[in-house]
Amino acid sequence: MNFHPDDFILCLKCFSDNDTDRSNLFKFVSYSRIVMREENLPVSDKTRIRRSETRFYQMSEPIDISLNTSCPDEPERSLVMAVMSPVMNYTATVPVSDPRHPVHRTDLHQHNYYELIYVRRGSMYQKIEDRRHLYREGSLCLLNHNVRHAEEYNTEFQCAFVALSDPLMRELTADPSGRYFRQESLPELAKIRDLVAREAEGGGSRREYIDFIPREGSREEMEAMHDRFEALYHCFLEPGPGATYRVKAILSEIFGALAAPSHYDTIPINIGSEKESRLFDEITKIMEASFGRVSRSKLSEMLHYDGSYLNLIVRKYTGMSIFAYGNSLCMKEAARLLRETDRAVQDISEELHFSNRTHFYKLFEDYWHMTPREYRLAGAGLAVP
Repeated sequence: MNFHPDDFILCLKCFSDNDTDRSNLFKFVSYSRIVMREENLPVSDKTRIRRSETRFYQMSEPIDISLNTSCPDEPERSLVMAVMSPVMNYTATVPVSDPRHPVHRTDLHQHNYYELIYVRRGSMYQKIEDRRHLYREGSLCLLNHNVRHAEEYNTEFQCAFVALSDPLMRELTADPSGRYFRQESLPELAKIRDLVAREAEGGGSRREYIDFIPREGSREEMEAMHDRFEALYHCFLEPGPGATYRVKAILSEIFGALAAPSHYDTIPINIGSEKESRLFDEITKIMEASFGRVSRSKLSEMLHYDGSYLNLIVRKYTGMSIFAYGNSLCMKEAARLLRETDRAVQDISEELHFSNRTHFYKLFEDYWHMTPREYRLAGAGLAVP
């Protein structure tokens, strides 16, 4: 079986309801949210996603959950994933030297489902088109299909990513007139219900998300939310009769809790202009072509915009200055060359336009927390002295 290298393919243990010997079942599986590459898309979709090489993911089940644990200080187990869906559950450990590790990606992604993000512990940075958010323990975010975003794996956290299909979201947020109990009619759900309705009415073009930030003194609710997600995981790990209804009931409880103004500050956000997005794409193309080694003044000259305005646009979309954004692109390219070639470190530093090798070493070690030599050895599976 052949797989495209851009797909997140992992050799790991898979369990399914039909397994007769669960202890010995090993398969190659692809991450359930498959990458849709441009050549497989209709023309209309190519135009829609060809902004800064945006990745597009799709799911085939009504729901799946990825519980990701980021451990940046442990290079050999930098990312631990546990993926749960109605058809399979699996786990994987991804070292930071693996080119498939998301830390090596500079692009954002979209998908054909809603995504509910829950920070179970720690703090996670999330790039969401026009801003960089810090989500602390207990925070949640609900994104619609069109929001381009990417998680940063440079902090320690454990986070659940719940993929929810359109039909399931419509069912969960439907008019409560058909429900048995009047208490099920929560006017506070209007913000979530409106987000789903606008997505359908807008023909899939609106870019919206909602942040749910725990209020001061809501520790008891944070513990209750933790328990709701634990119950949700249990439904996937030990499904039985009625599991589908339990999953929907828990999701309804989660949305009901998020709608309570006494527990969460609810912040709906409609993302900014297409003009700014296109300008950021142009900045990114230039910076990628020069491995990030381009100055603000040079960008200003090439794009005919004031350098301060360009810096504002980059900070708006990445949370970083032009210099910091360029450095991140440069260090990721250095890491790629160390992984994929046997060229000397000095040659790599010169290709990336460093005249001072010591400066290159310092920037690399500050970014990756290891020297270029240590990074190359780790990528080859050799012991780091």
